[in-house]
Amino acid sequence: MGRRSLLQIGMRFGRLTVVARAESATSGEARWKCRCDCGNFSQPLASSLRRGTTQSCGCYHKEITRKRFARDLAGQKFGRLTVLYRAGRSRNGSIIWRCRCDCGQEIESRAAVLGTNTKSCGCLQREQTAQRAYRHGDARSNDKKSPLYVCWCNIKTRCLKPKDRRFKNYGGRGITIAPQWVDDFRAFRDYINQNLGPKPNGCTLDRVDNDQGYFPGNLRWSTRSEQNENQRRSKINKALNALLLKCVDNL
Repeated sequence: MGRRSLLQIGMRFGRLTVVARAESATSGEARWKCRCDCGNFSQPLASSLRRGTTQSCGCYHKEITRKRFARDLAGQKFGRLTVLYRAGRSRNGSIIWRCRCDCGQEIESRAAVLGTNTKSCGCLQREQTAQRAYRHGDARSNDKKSPLYVCWCNIKTRCLKPKDRRFKNYGGRGITIAPQWVDDFRAFRDYINQNLGPKPNGCTLDRVDNDQGYFPGNLRWSTRSEQNENQRRSKINKALNALLLKCVDNL
């Protein structure tokens, strides 16, 4: 009752004058019938009037919006669009602006959506759509994952996921993947295509130095026998290094 007594007929809130008590909202909160200075009537919540969030029938907001978008936008930038000149009004009275996109195309747009719903001639949306569909470059082709994408996924799994059964032989002993390739298959794919070329028959991706990670300069296409030999050399080198350290310790 204390709060209700704060509102009385005749009180003003912005452009609104309280004229009568209205039917309560479905939540049970009180509403008041108010007359706006423009002549329209509305029934705002009592709490909205007290907080000052409702100060008109809506006409004030419309005036502010019209003033905002009536200013000269020529030369201003919204996303990829640069406003050129005012091109007229739409059927509902909204100002239309002629804009040039960074790609060279020109479009017309309402001021209200520039920089929000409209940021380009449509090229930005097409690029974003293509990126979402592409995901990781050619990750999917006719709903089948490409061999190189599968290879990339396997590398990340055995190097970065401790729960993987192969982790102990890779990530567990310090073998990792170049940071720029971790979340970007396209960068990984482009490096392979530009530096190693297409995968030869019977070959798989191998590391030149078996004790180093999957980094630029340490990858090659090799046969299974070459990979096995690479692993044997790595074991021999480890054994020699261990023996050398033992000898040094005994000096």
